[in-house]
Amino acid sequence: MKLIVNRKEMTFDDNITLQDVINKVNMSDKMMGASVNGTIITICDISRSKLKDGDKVDIIPAMVAG
Repeated sequence: MKLIVNRKEMTFDDNITLQDVINKVNMSDKMMGASVNGTIITICDISRSKLKDGDKVDIIPAMVAG
C-alpha cells in the first residue's frame, strides 16, 4: 500500500500500523508526536492505529536545543 509519510510517497505492506511505519523510517527514538490525515494520534494509540492506502502520515521529530 502507498502512504504519504512526511510529504514523501512510500510503499509498505498491507495491515501496517503507525508504529510499524515509525520504526521502518527510523524515527522511533526521535519522535515527539504523529498524525494521520491531520488527526493527532496519542502515544498510547500509535501501536493500535491501522493505516489505509493513501493515508497521510506526519511524524513530528523532537527538537534538540543546542
